[in-house]
Amino acid sequence: MLNLQDSSLEKELFFRNVYDNVEYIIFVIEVCQNGEFRWAGWNAAAERATGLSSSYVEGKTPEEWAGVAEGTVIRQRIIHCLSTKAPFTYEECLTFHTQKSWWQTTLKPLQDDSGNIYQLIGTTLNITALKLAEQSLQESEYRFQQLFEQAADPILLLDAKGFVDCNQAAINLFGFSSKGQLCSLHLAQVSPQFQPDGQMSLHKINKAVEQAVDKGSYKYEWIFQRQGDQNFWTEVTLTLIPYKQESILHCVVRDISERKATQMAIEQKSQELEQALQDLQQAQLQIIQNEKMSALGNLVAGVAHEINNPIGFIAASLEQVKPVMADITEHLKLYQNSLPNPDQQILKHAQEIDLDYALKDVPEIIDSMLIACERLKNISISLRTFSRADQDYKVPFNLSEGIDSTLLILKHRLKGNHKCPVIQVITEYGELPKVECYPGKLNQVFMNILANAIDALEESNSQESFGNGTKAKQIVVKTSVENNYAKISIADTGKGMSEEVKQKIFNHLFTTKAVGKGTGLGLAIARQIVEEKHGGEITVNSTPGRGSEFVITLPI
Repeated sequence: MLNLQDSSLEKELFFRNVYDNVEYIIFVIEVCQNGEFRWAGWNAAAERATGLSSSYVEGKTPEEWAGVAEGTVIRQRIIHCLSTKAPFTYEECLTFHTQKSWWQTTLKPLQDDSGNIYQLIGTTLNITALKLAEQSLQESEYRFQQLFEQAADPILLLDAKGFVDCNQAAINLFGFSSKGQLCSLHLAQVSPQFQPDGQMSLHKINKAVEQAVDKGSYKYEWIFQRQGDQNFWTEVTLTLIPYKQESILHCVVRDISERKATQMAIEQKSQELEQALQDLQQAQLQIIQNEKMSALGNLVAGVAHEINNPIGFIAASLEQVKPVMADITEHLKLYQNSLPNPDQQILKHAQEIDLDYALKDVPEIIDSMLIACERLKNISISLRTFSRADQDYKVPFNLSEGIDSTLLILKHRLKGNHKCPVIQVITEYGELPKVECYPGKLNQVFMNILANAIDALEESNSQESFGNGTKAKQIVVKTSVENNYAKISIADTGKGMSEEVKQKIFNHLFTTKAVGKGTGLGLAIARQIVEEKHGGEITVNSTPGRGSEFVITLPI
């Protein structure tokens, strides 16, 4: 029991470590059956960024932890995500400890097998610095338009022929030494031939000018080219203004290379967050299943260890007692022969203890006890084989021993009960060499498939009518070598499965069992172990009403 608790604690600590040590903010929103939304908590990164503990927000609605005003907006975002059933990214302003901050948040809905959304996984990134920078740029734009020569931003005046004038910032931006050098050119001449979308710069400039003339102002992003053919990102604002009795375009050029780099960094971080979330979900699935198998492994290993020592002692003691009892019996017979007429007290006592029967039966009892000890020893060996921990590297392993040890663990389920008659297991082992593998992982695969086969047989028995209930309940396990691959076939005579179920049987969270009886993880993890860990393959053959066969192939 202690080993089981320790294992569960270790797995829980591992999951918490992954969740809390991701540098990105992750939070979970529970979608309650009554339509309410409550925070399930958030990770350590969120606690550091907000100054609020996960326990503070746990169980609270948006309005309860963020206030009515901001909480109402958050609620609207959640409702939108639920209505679309798709990931939703947006920017929001939140207040923590009287300080306002900007965040780029993504909500991702999680659905159950029925398509109902039961949780939202949220990730967010603090973009306050970017927002403040954008706000600063917007506030300075008007100032730059009014103050031409004194402006810090590059400003150019242009007509249909090209640049009419520019300020020193523009000269510096494009890498020229004088105003005359820049003003003798056209916008297209300080741009690469093509823009990132593949359009020619000259054509796009003409379209931008048309937009500015038609609307009075036009803002767009553009790649210019400095002296030396160095490309850089800018934000260009074209404004139609009167100038010297004619209309020209007031062109403000801002170098947004850093902002673009920040945006690309944000996009990269978002992708990393998405990957981290997927990795986290995958780790969660692995932890759930591995925890169960680890607990079982620890349990049987503990049982094997606890029974091995006393059984060894008993067997050794019996081996010593056996010749001693033979000597005592022989010695007693010598007494009987030397005293052919014992007194009545001796005869009465011999009759009371049934001496003749004891002398005959005790050696047989000792032999039976030794046989039982040998059987217990074999069981202990099988338990240790099943529960063996994997190394960091593959080791040679007898697959037949792994299957036998797994069948031993499941032996109690093969006996007849009210759900199902006795399940017959037929093993047909070929001449397999030892296979380089992770034995514990493969035992987990065998356990999942064999347990599913037993479940299928029990379920098929419950669905059969009395007249059809005589169908044999069998599991057939075969091993062989084909084309330098070890082949393991595990077949049952259950109800089989449809083509639709076959296509989904290895998917994560897919299960055909009733609620609470299946997690949808066993076969998904079995495929991962066989294919990713061992470079093998696992397939299923099944026809409704004729049972199912799982085939595992492993490179030798």
